Amino acid sequence: MINKIRIGTRGSRLALAQTELVKTAVRSRFPDIECETVVIKTKGDIVKEKPIAELGGAGVFAAEIEKALAEGDIDLAVHSAKDLPTALLAGNEIRCVLRRADPRDVIIYRKGIDYTFRNPKIGTSSVRRRSGFTRLFPATVPRFLDIRGNIDTRIEKLRSGKYDAIILAAAGLERLGLLTIDDSELGCEILPADRFLPAPCQAIIAAESRAGELTEILDRVNDAETFVSFNTERYVLELLGGDCSQPIGAYSYVKDGRLVLSVSNGGASVTAEGDVNEYRELAEGLVKQL
Repeated sequence: MINKIRIGTRGSRLALAQTELVKTAVRSRFPDIECETVVIKTKGDIVKEKPIAELGGAGVFAAEIEKALAEGDIDLAVHSAKDLPTALLAGNEIRCVLRRADPRDVIIYRKGIDYTFRNPKIGTSSVRRRSGFTRLFPATVPRFLDIRGNIDTRIEKLRSGKYDAIILAAAGLERLGLLTIDDSELGCEILPADRFLPAPCQAIIAAESRAGELTEILDRVNDAETFVSFNTERYVLELLGGDCSQPIGAYSYVKDGRLVLSVSNGGASVTAEGDVNEYRELAEGLVKQL
């Protein structure tokens, strides 16, 4: 049995918090294994001025970490699963995810400003979030503005008045203790997942390894139900040729032993349920309805 695992991650506060969750999950089952954090800068961390889509879309927060894994500089890579490209680097695999956190999106807004009935300045670079906001609040004519930076930076930009509201993932806020933000300046509203579909794999932490390595450890840490959702939603992305230039939403969960899946691509969502072992057929059927 290996006695030390070098875990590669981005250096943001959220990425480090997520890595700690993976380390805790490993140690709880294998207390004799030492887990070392290795911070790796990605293209998305270095180039902060351009929108993600201009940097190449999916993978800009993962490519350098995947490369370090493939070259043996680290033993495990921790990712926000929604940031992963549909095709992993050759020789790598994901066989382990942690239990999914809250998959919903959250609007954080400046108090005293009604962002639903005028021309609010909404900070989000996501075409999915822009499309979802327009559908959820049809009476609003928003001015969407690009926004980059970590969660703390984005909230400070909101406080400065650059935006009237910003849209973020609930899971990231929760992991940093910010989900219930409510002070004299800011409030927040959690958006319903059935009407504002999350990004595929949003709120899932994925642990990537070299194929065939650390299998005993990762199989015991893996959350089986979340792994079904992970594979299902990544398959939806694959079917749609998905990248961050498309407003793709997908959310799945297991209920009473059945897999429930909702999918959208800029319009109304479609939903169906099926056998958890037939997620591909379920996804294919829904994608044909879009």
